Amino acid sequence: MKKIIITIFAVFMCTTNIYAAGFDLLDAIAVLNMAEKQHDYDERLDINDDGIISFEDCVMILKKLFVSRSESVKPAVTINGKTFDIELSDTKVAAEFADILPQTFNMSELNSNEKYIYTDTEFTSAAQKVSHINAGDIMLYGNNCIVLFYKSFDTPYSYTTIGHITNTDGLEETVGKGDITAVFSQ
Repeated sequence: MKKIIITIFAVFMCTTNIYAAGFDLLDAIAVLNMAEKQHDYDERLDINDDGIISFEDCVMILKKLFVSRSESVKPAVTINGKTFDIELSDTKVAAEFADILPQTFNMSELNSNEKYIYTDTEFTSAAQKVSHINAGDIMLYGNNCIVLFYKSFDTPYSYTTIGHITNTDGLEETVGKGDITAVFSQ
């Protein structure tokens, strides 16, 4: 019975591109174990006489597994050996940025308040006048320039929000005055 269910999950994941999102056979086994124990579920799973879980229950279980996994993965940036957690915005550009991670950028200094790099990747820009920049903001300038701000200030420029560093303690000291190597990871 387990082989039948695992096979169904594997086929389901492959045919729905969930496999491409990072799920594999071990995830199918984990889902199977969760289903068998009815872990975190109020409703009884719909299992037919052959021991096969319904398509709807497969979708429900996989969605819950995906949500729990995505909540546990937090992007970060490491600069000069210090790691800063990043909270991505709920925007298309933030999702596109997350898709290219991990990435190492050699970022240049500008205006004693930001580090930037022009990338080979063109992102979906939805620039807006932000009026104020906060230390730790990560923005897109144009459609291919990633900017990491390490000081707060007012600005007349327009940016697309990617996200921000959640704890900026020591950020300015860590980035220093010159160019940096920033390792963005997920």
